[in-house]
Amino acid sequence: MNTPSLNLVSECFIKPYPPIEDSNQICYLGPWDIAMISSHYIQKGLLFKKSSRGAKFILATLDITVNVILSPVDVPPIVKSFFDHHRAVNHDGHTMSLLSIQVTELLDGVFIGCSMNHCIGDGTAYWNFFNTFSEIFQNDVHVPFDTNKISSFQSLSALVWRSITRACQQQCGQRTTCKLSLNNRTRIEPPLPNEYFGNSIHAVGAETTVGELFRNDLGWAAWKIHLAIANHDDKVVQNYVEEWIRSPIVYRMDLFFDPYTVMMGSSPRFNMYGNEFGMGKALAYKTILYLSIVGACGTVVHIVFICHIYTDNALSFGLIIFYY
Repeated sequence: MNTPSLNLVSECFIKPYPPIEDSNQICYLGPWDIAMISSHYIQKGLLFKKSSRGAKFILATLDITVNVILSPVDVPPIVKSFFDHHRAVNHDGHTMSLLSIQVTELLDGVFIGCSMNHCIGDGTAYWNFFNTFSEIFQNDVHVPFDTNKISSFQSLSALVWRSITRACQQQCGQRTTCKLSLNNRTRIEPPLPNEYFGNSIHAVGAETTVGELFRNDLGWAAWKIHLAIANHDDKVVQNYVEEWIRSPIVYRMDLFFDPYTVMMGSSPRFNMYGNEFGMGKALAYKTILYLSIVGACGTVVHIVFICHIYTDNALSFGLIIFYY
């Protein structure tokens, strides 16, 4: 079946009114912001069922039903058209909008897609913005872990790490790593407020050999991940910042990942389904895969809803349903 093409109805730029007098002042970026300049925009959105140069706002229509989006196991390619800055990298923000909202009307639903330059915010900042956007619609605006036990998310990460490594049939002596993106806000002293709008994330990893990963049980792998998270404290963050100042870097995704690394990103703590725009709860959360790393296993893994995993080439799965 031929998929209809997207019809762009209108687009405009929304600026503050009255104009903000100091809007031309320089806004300095932090180390985590600058390091993101070569990575891609954050692009995520929510699908709703219909019921009875500043920021860019776009209205579009598409003659397909919600079922066309929800039925396939893979995210259908047409979802890419729901985002304004597909394949844009953050450096493009010199000439492109730093933020865009695209509302796409389907035959029986609405998709609200948001693209945000990753240099101005991380996942926490992104969903704080999305949640506030929803609160404004509801006229209820308010401006807004540590644990000694293994969490369910750490256990799930360990299960995915072991499952992908087993599927790739890697050699016993090969070193393998499970990396996770951590929020630094609560880990530094004094802590940053959760509403801090910018990047403050760090990747930590649990590393071992393939043989050791499978000689031990799932709990052992989960404990390795737990220790990597628990040991990420203020001292580690401060050392990173000091080292970055001495020798600034920009992340290169082709060097950041390798065929033997499983990367957990995003977070199940983000309030994705609490957003309300007069159409009830969202039916689905969708994102698009914009990073492919070719490796020995020949797959790219991408977990939606709970987290994102990048390893080798691409594989999408929902909560705990994987395929490759």
